[in-house]
Amino acid sequence: AAIVTTVDSTELDSLELDEKAKEELLRISKMIKDAMVVMKRLEPFLPKIVRSIEVRLRDLSYFVPLKLDDSYSGKVRTVYNQSAIYKVLKWCKNIHYQWGKHRESIRLSKQNVMDEDLPPTHRAILKNANLVLKPGKMYLVLGPPASGKTTLLKAIASLLPGQKYQRKRQKKGQYEDGSIEYNGLSIDNESGHIFSNAIAYVDQIDRHAPRLSVKETFDFAFQCKSGGTHFMPGMKKCPELDAIIQELDETGYRVGSIMEFLGLTNVADTFVGDSTVRGVSGGQRRRVTCGEMFQWGAPILCADEISNGLDAASTYDIINSLLQLTRLTKMTRVVSLLQPSPETFALFDEVMLLMDGNIIYAGAVDKVVEYFSHLGYALPGYMDAADFLQMIPTKDGEDLFTPNELSK
Repeated sequence: AAIVTTVDSTELDSLELDEKAKEELLRISKMIKDAMVVMKRLEPFLPKIVRSIEVRLRDLSYFVPLKLDDSYSGKVRTVYNQSAIYKVLKWCKNIHYQWGKHRESIRLSKQNVMDEDLPPTHRAILKNANLVLKPGKMYLVLGPPASGKTTLLKAIASLLPGQKYQRKRQKKGQYEDGSIEYNGLSIDNESGHIFSNAIAYVDQIDRHAPRLSVKETFDFAFQCKSGGTHFMPGMKKCPELDAIIQELDETGYRVGSIMEFLGLTNVADTFVGDSTVRGVSGGQRRRVTCGEMFQWGAPILCADEISNGLDAASTYDIINSLLQLTRLTKMTRVVSLLQPSPETFALFDEVMLLMDGNIIYAGAVDKVVEYFSHLGYALPGYMDAADFLQMIPTKDGEDLFTPNELSK
């Protein structure tokens, strides 16, 4: 994967790039240099213990309850199954099932209700996930729809129902097996550590106050998560540090730098907008969603389908900007994408491929094609690596299987 580098105008002249690409590269290089200057000024005052967090998933499984009508979801709607009498019969069936599920003596009677087998009580969304996420790395999550990508990201971000409150989990019927550890501590640790402030999660849906401008949205996020100051917990207070923090606060360094990183400076005073309020474009609105989560430098960032509504170039720009921030801050970034371009795919360090809740590959990006080749799945010449991986977990992936000596 790419690393943080800087270039000057002299070096750019030797590169075979068009003027627009050279300007973009020079802009990113300048931002990196400025960020490195600020970090060097703050380095003497930073805590000795770095805020980087290592995440470990150990045999993690997540289960959700099945509704009684899940077994009928694939059936064609008819007058009968949409009628009131059908709903009454279904309710009676549920009462009968709940009353009899703990009593062996009447278990056989369940098979006689409506002449249909009763559905299972729970379904596994995530199955025996084992992962180690290292600080300073970019992780890509791939998989077809309903493969468990969102559940995995929410599990890492501690956002699944019941992860924080045991009683609430039992009431809803959702439960998990296994464990998630952050620097060796579990979510429900007794030391009082709360990980919600250390984790940022970018949802698939853009949720904003439409009549706030881009800058106002970022300012609000910065005020909420950082208290409106660049001072970080653990810093040693002194007059020199106070002067630096005051300068950064007055200039709005973090908000301004993130807007510049995401290419939103030219629309800073434009409404974010939505379907009813005219504002920035869909791609720019997606950048605003990402920028909100960058405002407090969370050690762990989980981004779910951030390419929704974006073209390949915009997705590449966002992931590239995210990569530079990841390298500079030594943080952990986990991103799921639907159809990344080859250029975007190459920016990541490791990739995780999911299939029906199972992680079938987790490792280096540059070794994934070789891994599946040894299993008999050869990469066709007309397909790039990302599309190849997306196809493997689907039924069409069977067409890619060509047994060889290594796979036998």
